[in-house]
Amino acid sequence: LQLRGFLMRLVATLSSREKSVRQKGREALAMVAVELGAEHFGAIAYELQSSLRRGFQLQVLGHALHFLLAKLVPTVAVGSLDSCAPLLVRLILADVFGEAAEKKEVDAIANSMREAHSTMSFASMELLASVITFVPTVNELVPHIHRAAVDAGGATTLKHANNARELLRRCVIGLSANPSVGLQPLTVYCAGLLSTHLPPKRGGAAPAPAPTPADAAVPAGGD
Repeated sequence: LQLRGFLMRLVATLSSREKSVRQKGREALAMVAVELGAEHFGAIAYELQSSLRRGFQLQVLGHALHFLLAKLVPTVAVGSLDSCAPLLVRLILADVFGEAAEKKEVDAIANSMREAHSTMSFASMELLASVITFVPTVNELVPHIHRAAVDAGGATTLKHANNARELLRRCVIGLSANPSVGLQPLTVYCAGLLSTHLPPKRGGAAPAPAPTPADAAVPAGGD
């Protein structure tokens, strides 16, 4: 309870209209995140989600999350953020496809808020992808990007399709630097994606069930 109250007070500084107050709040929160480690980062992300819920605060949330990840990720081991990856992905996708993305297009906000000048959540996705355990946590990333794009109108909206493409590109960059990504599970996962999303040939047999990264966790020929 004491930790949550402390985090709530720190996160509250990010709601300030004063740029200098928000910056000092981010810096203090980043120091706390590094000191507490990955084990408590989910609690910090939860307070960001709970406290920054409307108006310009949505712009601040995405910017703050990237600032914290950029400080924390170089200090943690691969897999240490797996438990909070679902929450982090939801925050990232909400920033890219949700109300925050729409507000970035409002000139009055874009001209007055530093956080509205750009979207940092693409870089956040890259950072997260670089430290997840590939098997099976990649399923918290790629399928949700596709689903969010479709739900936001990505099938018919060029902007959403481009955003989804950029998120996937950043995932690839992050995973390429992730030591938990082996050739066998990566190959199995890519084959699964292709068999799931590419249309079958006319007159051809129905595609086999798509494998998952978990299938690759069993060594070939093992019992």
